[in-house]
Amino acid sequence: MNAADKYSALYDIKNVFKLILTTISNDLKADIVSLMVPDEIKQKLSIIEAIGLSMDSILNISFDFNDGIAGKAYSEKKCIYENNVFNSEYFKNFSFQRENFGSIIAYPIIDNDKVIAIINVSSSKTNNFSEKTINYLENYATLILNALKNFNMTGEELTLNFIDETTGLYNYSFFIENLRRENDRAERYNEVYSLILIKITNFNELIKKWDDTKIKETLRYFGAFIKNTSRRVDICAVYNLNTFAVITPETGKGGAQKKVERLYTNVEAKKYYPSDITNYPILNVVCGVSSYPIDGKNVNEILEHCLSQI
Repeated sequence: MNAADKYSALYDIKNVFKLILTTISNDLKADIVSLMVPDEIKQKLSIIEAIGLSMDSILNISFDFNDGIAGKAYSEKKCIYENNVFNSEYFKNFSFQRENFGSIIAYPIIDNDKVIAIINVSSSKTNNFSEKTINYLENYATLILNALKNFNMTGEELTLNFIDETTGLYNYSFFIENLRRENDRAERYNEVYSLILIKITNFNELIKKWDDTKIKETLRYFGAFIKNTSRRVDICAVYNLNTFAVITPETGKGGAQKKVERLYTNVEAKKYYPSDITNYPILNVVCGVSSYPIDGKNVNEILEHCLSQI
């Protein structure tokens, strides 16, 4: 399986997982349902899909193999079920779980005596689950196991890192895949979306004047600025070394241009740095805007129109 096929398969299987987790959440009236997989290289359990968690939480929450309820279920290879997390002796060291959950279940999915995934179900209410819940989860554990086998995906592949380490934004591969999917969705449902590219025009001058550490810090600040001034549904990513991208679902040309106008104003005011930051590079930027379907009807046309402006 080549890289492109792996990315495609990854998104397809995550759509399957999202459907299963949504069903579990609705049926059990749970606040949060997540699916974790082990990464043998990092020796951690990472979330690959969740209902009731923000994208930041999905990307940042992980457990060592023997930590938390998921780690306990993984290491002991059995379902862990707590109807009152707050009073549980075991969870006294896990303040996040005690403060946010009333009852919680971690159900391990086992194949050939090896845990390949964990289903976590939690509620803010105590005594919200029962033994019937565990029997219910067994059926969906089988569905998830079959999906993993059908797609032939490993834990490491399921936790492919889509984050650019320097900026904290999504990387180019994630951007291209999401642009393709957004274009397909807009075409199928007769909707609009826009792409904004933001290029740092004086980047070559900056790398001659400033050291590598300062440049990386600047890119990180600017990446955070782009993310913090975008909606949660927007996809903020790195296009290349000095260019950033924002995919804005259900946003036409007018809305995208207004966003760009605000961005220019904020950049001129140097709001990409915290107020207490001094002695950092000043950035000059230019933006391109391309909207579906008026500027293009496929990914290549949308990208070419946007690139022509920067």
